[in-house]
Amino acid sequence: MLIHHTIELAKFKSKRLLEQSPGLFVWIAEQYNKVLGHSTDRIVSKDSDICIEGFPRCANSFAYAVFRNYQPESLSIATHIHSAAQIIKAVSLDVPTLVLIRNPEACVVSLRALRKEAAVRENKHYFHWHIQHEIRWYINFYKQLMPYKGKFVLARFDEVVTDFGAVIKRINQQLGTSFADFEHTPENRDQIFSTSNYHLSPSDKRKEFKEEFKAQYMAPENQYLIQKAEAIYQNMIA
Repeated sequence: MLIHHTIELAKFKSKRLLEQSPGLFVWIAEQYNKVLGHSTDRIVSKDSDICIEGFPRCANSFAYAVFRNYQPESLSIATHIHSAAQIIKAVSLDVPTLVLIRNPEACVVSLRALRKEAAVRENKHYFHWHIQHEIRWYINFYKQLMPYKGKFVLARFDEVVTDFGAVIKRINQQLGTSFADFEHTPENRDQIFSTSNYHLSPSDKRKEFKEEFKAQYMAPENQYLIQKAEAIYQNMIA
């Protein structure tokens, strides 16, 4: 278990380091998927119709599902790399880009709770590193994007999950696109939940785990990082 834990942490740190060079990061991600025989559709290219990215647990899957299911024609959607590098590359390619954001506590706590829920569902050992790694990831993720504000549309988590139709209208207005509207009714929302993986919709088990991780997040030794993360969040949405 210790070896597995060490390998996973090394992979996590390596990915964060590579993100400092967006072009190289995206190229490596593409080559990695090709070697494994995986699709590269979710990695941004000049042929992408839209890029939808944010830190994990910012309603990435909900936004992707709307574009996948409610547009009149199939789109090439770059998404779920969960990297600022993909966003920066998309901007450089003039690909219409939607960046999702949520307050750091909710993101980090929800991400940890989801990982534990997944381990329980799959009857696997749950391993984790210090929560400061995720807080630093959040800080670096949005800090990298600050110079690009105005070149993408930013949407808060609460906007995405309550009125995504308004978000699409903003994309069209600001980026000159013509994506179809989405009527954010309870019926359409529930349809997305019912046809998606469990991670997208709320979960009682995840809610239970969140209480555990909130205590970890708010530990005294994390306060200086929390302040940085909150400042980045406020600067992004200002």
